[in-house]
Amino acid sequence: DAEGTYMREMHSDMTVNGYLSLLSEAAAETEGRCLDLRKQFESYSYLWTTDLCKYFSEFCENAVVVTEHGTKLLDLEKFDSAIKKCMEVQEAVAKFK
Repeated sequence: DAEGTYMREMHSDMTVNGYLSLLSEAAAETEGRCLDLRKQFESYSYLWTTDLCKYFSEFCENAVVVTEHGTKLLDLEKFDSAIKKCMEVQEAVAKFK
């Protein structure tokens, strides 16, 4: 081809067309697999979009119990529950393939 792109020659060569077809199929399959993996991670996007300092500060403000004398104590059950949830998320993410 006069423009130096070799497009006509590539499209008329059966071997080249076969390889182009294989490459296109592989690229489409890879893209589909990447999108599937992305969907798995999207449900956990809060892990990298949450301001952890702000979240922990707000959690600590709400994770208290007030005694009958007005003393504020940490609500250890809320901390245990939050830790358990974090560990469950860690296990779930570790299973991604």
